[in-house]
Amino acid sequence: MNSQDAWRRLSQQLQRASSGGGGGGPRMPVKGFFTGTGLLLALIGGGVALNASLFNVDGGHRAIKYTRLHGVKDEIPWFETPIVYDIRAKPRSIASLTGTKDLQMVNITCRVLSRPNISALPSIYRELGTDYDERVLPSIVNEVLKSVVAQFNASQIITQREQVSRLVRENLTRRALRFNIVLDDVSITHVAFSPEFTHAVEAKQVAQQTALRAAFLVDQAIQEKQSIIVRAQGEARSAELIGEAVRQNKGFLQLRRLEAARDIATLLAASDNRVMLDSQSLLLNDPEDTDTVQSRKRVRWEGNLESTEEEESPEDSSSAATEKICLAATCQFGRVACAYYDPLKCAVLFFEDAPENGHFDLTRALLDQSSPDVVITSSKADDNFMDVCRDHMDGSGGTFQIRPHKDFLPLRGRDRLLSLRLLSELPVDQEPQDSNSGSDSVTEPRNAYEFMRRRRETGNDPLMQKWNASVRLANYASVETSPLCLGAIGALLEYLARARAVAELDDEGIGGLEVRNLEPLPLLDVMQINADALFSLQVFEDEHHASIHSDKTKEGLSLFGILNATKTRLGRSLMREWFLRPSLSLSVIKNRHDAVECFIRPDNATTAMSMHGHLQGMKNIPKILVSMKAGKAKVSDWQGLVKFAYHSLLLRDSLAELNHGAGVEVVRKLLQALDVASFREIAKTVNGTIDWEESTNAARVCVRPHVDDELDNLKHIYHGIDSVLSKVAMQVSATIPADYASSLNVVYFPQLGFLVCVPMQEEWQGESGVEVLDGWTFQFSSDSHVYFKSQEMRDREIEIVQALQESLLEYAEDIARVCDICAELDCLLSFAAASRSYDYRRPHMTERNVIDIKQGRHPLQELVVDTFVPNDAFIVGGAGLGIPLEDISDDEDSSNESTHRSKNSVVSVYLKQIALIQYMAQIGCFVPAESATLGIVDKSSVLISRSGYEAHSPPFVSQVFTRIQTRESVSRVQSAFMIDLNQVSLALRNATARSLVLLDEFGKGTLPTGS
Repeated sequence: MNSQDAWRRLSQQLQRASSGGGGGGPRMPVKGFFTGTGLLLALIGGGVALNASLFNVDGGHRAIKYTRLHGVKDEIPWFETPIVYDIRAKPRSIASLTGTKDLQMVNITCRVLSRPNISALPSIYRELGTDYDERVLPSIVNEVLKSVVAQFNASQIITQREQVSRLVRENLTRRALRFNIVLDDVSITHVAFSPEFTHAVEAKQVAQQTALRAAFLVDQAIQEKQSIIVRAQGEARSAELIGEAVRQNKGFLQLRRLEAARDIATLLAASDNRVMLDSQSLLLNDPEDTDTVQSRKRVRWEGNLESTEEEESPEDSSSAATEKICLAATCQFGRVACAYYDPLKCAVLFFEDAPENGHFDLTRALLDQSSPDVVITSSKADDNFMDVCRDHMDGSGGTFQIRPHKDFLPLRGRDRLLSLRLLSELPVDQEPQDSNSGSDSVTEPRNAYEFMRRRRETGNDPLMQKWNASVRLANYASVETSPLCLGAIGALLEYLARARAVAELDDEGIGGLEVRNLEPLPLLDVMQINADALFSLQVFEDEHHASIHSDKTKEGLSLFGILNATKTRLGRSLMREWFLRPSLSLSVIKNRHDAVECFIRPDNATTAMSMHGHLQGMKNIPKILVSMKAGKAKVSDWQGLVKFAYHSLLLRDSLAELNHGAGVEVVRKLLQALDVASFREIAKTVNGTIDWEESTNAARVCVRPHVDDELDNLKHIYHGIDSVLSKVAMQVSATIPADYASSLNVVYFPQLGFLVCVPMQEEWQGESGVEVLDGWTFQFSSDSHVYFKSQEMRDREIEIVQALQESLLEYAEDIARVCDICAELDCLLSFAAASRSYDYRRPHMTERNVIDIKQGRHPLQELVVDTFVPNDAFIVGGAGLGIPLEDISDDEDSSNESTHRSKNSVVSVYLKQIALIQYMAQIGCFVPAESATLGIVDKSSVLISRSGYEAHSPPFVSQVFTRIQTRESVSRVQSAFMIDLNQVSLALRNATARSLVLLDEFGKGTLPTGS
């Protein structure tokens, strides 16, 4: 079949299909088919169009409908061209390497959200173009970051980050508006310090350690040389004293006879053979009768505390009970330390170096608590300190002595302390009793070679004994960093050894003193916290300057650094004193908390800020008063006194505006001390007497005109001084002998006043000297002239200023009292500012022995991390040792701890957090916690009093011991692990029922990695 036939057949089939198919059925017209198809297509198109014109918005969503007609704009072809700007905010991060105020480099990154100002788009295109942000933002961000960061130290960049961010945001927003750029957000996203600073600090530390090691080696050689000389002198003196004692009294030979008899008897007692000998050659016979033996004094055998008599005679007991208490104390450079010997406990109690105020309150508390019979001090101690000690001893009927300063040298004190048997001789274990010996004696040693072993131990190498003592010293005390305390201990031991040698004719020196223990002296109302605890808790942090050529230090990231916002020097000194000696008085702590709560109230915020501003205008008034008493007050001192009076009156007005301030003790005390009339009179008198402008120009204190008529007349004459001096010279020459001088002049020196000048005579240059007329006073002489002052010449201006000083010094006590209260107010306002900034809450202080903290935070750690997870703590203190078992209740007197610590928290941070919250509460500040209940168990004071302790024991944590960080040094002979053991031993020896002991990373130095 060809193609034509195929096409023909296909056309026939299509024709039959269009006519209704085959057969005789009805035919449908072709037009109806196409009409139905068109309707179907139209229906489908309409449905699609209807669906496209509708959209759904589900629940919880919102839609923005964009129309093309709204954005369509007309333009003139070839003359107008559209320029489209993206006005949406665009993020951009810019990094900058800049320097801080203390010359440290900081890598800081700032992220900004910028957009153009819609109303200024033509100006932006005309001046900057479409890439405006690339042209402007990098330069202004770098400039602002460098200018702001340069105002702060490195530590302040972290502690005051909010203020830094605010300054950057304000300055950057203001700079960007000049270029018509709007900044919606500015934030600091990254801060990192440069490695150069770290290397500089490490290099400085290495240099300091090297210098300390060299100094230690030199000191060691000097001390060894001195010890050899002293030992030789001591042995020579000992031989002389022994010879003299033998010549005067045969008792020394009898003592040696008894010692030899004891050694021989020990050998015979331990022997298996029972031998009964009666021979004078063995020195076993005692020629004294029984009555003499009964009345013999006790004798201690080479450090053995047991006496040869089983019972002590009443005379010995009474004499021991009446031994005098000796206290050695010294005060230099504003710090005080002391040590005293308790004869009943045979213990040396010491008080480490601590700051002392001008009223010597700490010294008075130490004297009242120790009640000494004898007080010795250094010849170079503070004069006022000596007066306080002398007055106290005069009132108590004791003895006050001033010893040479060499007795209080720290190095000598350390050597004397290390020579004590308590430290130099290690404890010796007694051998077990030999059951085969059959001896019934309980006072004689059972080992036949015991006496040989004891002789070998007492004859140890002195260097080894000194090394043992230096290692064991840290078990009892941490006085290595307290030079005044070391000097006081050394002077005390030397005084006791000298007194013992005079009373008992004993030549053993300091090594023979009966010292059973070394204990720190706790004050009744002050928490005892040592330097290691302050270092571990980061209460103070002294940072060295980045430059190795500078020895200056600054306060780093520490608790004192974030809480100290004081405005006066006295306030800063008082706050540091509070930090070193937290209070244990419930009333004092509650009064401070009441004040902080009052100042932190929202309605008192403005008043508190104004009060802090008034305090900032007050200078160091006690120093100004001292200068006035010495007659050395300058113009700046007088100005400071006037400003003090002015700001004091403004401060009183601000105190009256405080809401709920009537119940605050510091406010009440300051309102009572501030006498408005007196302080207004002080300011009015000084301001009306002193001419400030003339005093500034003349660099001396000048008096205003019309204050004194005589002074005004003298000043008028002074302006015509040339003619006046000639007239005065003629008047003076008429009153002297004619042969006294060939010529005479009257001269004026601003520093000395008016002087009479005459030529130097030849006879005055000999041994007889210058001849002085009656009524004249010799001032000075030169090679050619001699200068005198006559009775007619005086400085009236100085007299007026002196009279002004005397009138103002009548208010010195009132002014000093106001200064002390203002310093306390300054500290409390600083606590309030810190509590407001860091969201601290007031703790509930109770007399129960409990620490209950809810949602507590570490005050320093939360400042350097993005997120800090709060933790809970619940600790109930025990009743302590010495309490009868029947008095202990399982519910109240058992020591237990229930803590709720997040899995992400570090143990060291958690331990420090608990201690810092307790520490902050007892200095009077609010604490970083949602709530806190701090105190001791109510029954603790009663039970402790029943067991022999004082009933008025402080109701708070009285001691804080830490074992968290190890401070190693080449000058210390202990290893890292030995330092850990010393810290734990010190804590366990001195801990009481109210002590807070923190232990962490114990034995860290034993790991090979050192971590």
